Amino acid sequence: MQDVVNAYWLEQFLEATYWNPDLDDHPLNALNMENENSRAFLVKEYLLPAWQELSPKQQSMVKDTFRYGLNTFSAQDWEKFTHYQLPDITRNPEDFFTDIWGRLFPG
Repeated sequence: MQDVVNAYWLEQFLEATYWNPDLDDHPLNALNMENENSRAFLVKEYLLPAWQELSPKQQSMVKDTFRYGLNTFSAQDWEKFTHYQLPDITRNPEDFFTDIWGRLFPG
């Protein structure tokens, strides 16, 4: 069976934040995702631990989908796939995810 790029993998991975727009007391609500320190916190505290729990196959699927998204998703696509996983990133989601990519996969 051939692997397929699927936004499902990205959505599932980002669910590691356990963020919900209806929850006022989530730690991510206090952060500004335009801020470099906030992005570093998001990666260190939420995304990197979730990444390390994935199997090699799952990591490959997430990374391939992430790469595909960076090259093809519009701002509206990013918003659609992340609306229930991340606080507001609507100002510049492409820059946000390019930065997150660099933090997760340095080098």
